[in-house]
Amino acid sequence: YRGTGGGKIPDIVYLNEIHQWGVVRFSEICYPVSLYVLLTGYGLYCTFENSTWVKILKKVAYIYLHLWIIFLIFLPIASYMVPDKYPGSIGEFLKNVFSISTSYCTEQWFLFPYLIIFVFSKWICRFVQSHDSKLILLLNAILYVLYLVIYKRVGVGVISSHFGILVNLYFVMAFCFPFSLGAIAKKEKWVERVSNWIDNHFRQRKGWYVWSMLLVVIAFRMVVHNQSIQPLAVLPLFLLFPLLGIKDKAKSVFIYLGKHSMNIWLIHGWICFYLFTDVICMAKYPMGIFLVTLVWSLLVSIVVDFVYKHLFARYF
Repeated sequence: YRGTGGGKIPDIVYLNEIHQWGVVRFSEICYPVSLYVLLTGYGLYCTFENSTWVKILKKVAYIYLHLWIIFLIFLPIASYMVPDKYPGSIGEFLKNVFSISTSYCTEQWFLFPYLIIFVFSKWICRFVQSHDSKLILLLNAILYVLYLVIYKRVGVGVISSHFGILVNLYFVMAFCFPFSLGAIAKKEKWVERVSNWIDNHFRQRKGWYVWSMLLVVIAFRMVVHNQSIQPLAVLPLFLLFPLLGIKDKAKSVFIYLGKHSMNIWLIHGWICFYLFTDVICMAKYPMGIFLVTLVWSLLVSIVVDFVYKHLFARYF
């Protein structure tokens, strides 16, 4: 078995060594959490002026209720299939329910730090708005370097075992940089400026040049494998993707998947790593495993949304 995230999947014995290298490198081109936090910073900067405590708390409740519905679906199955691990003690159950601990599903690790950032997003965005962007980037870069130094010298495991839930504050240090990058991208109109620059220089063959730049970024990421540059690695993808001129039908698919993205992330670990690994890996090849996991995660997400809309949506 090869560890992936918090779970384990069987080695892909069907691929030769070079093919395996390519699959691993290609899968790491875009760091999903860093990109998600960056997009969050971009989106929340658009709306922070109208944000209130009521709206913030409603969004937190919305996320938690979806998480609890996911637990309601998977925890009984997990308790039956792996009774030695699930549900554990009452304390362990409560810590996982509020995402303070992620011993049930390690892929949930990002949720509590994300919620901390979200709760304080109005004030972070206001700080970004009222201060020089270069100063904001410098301060967040220093904070991110401090995070990396602690990670290299101490490690997340040591922090978690000695400081418990405070490990979530440690991850907040990592999230501040991509969140601020997203907010500054909106403030300084980076997407529009990149688009205008490409229009002015490559108007006749804009699509070709955008795709060429994306391929250069992808090639660079496949060669340079360094997780320390996560926020900067996803920035070119964030800036170039809107310029691809995606057709309306394809765009609607992305929008639909985007609405389910949080659910899919919280669901996929249960399916792929903890409960149905052998079934999922019957697809044999990485793309097959990915597609099967995505489809099942999406189907469960649809069920989760259905339950939420019929039981809780009227209150939020």
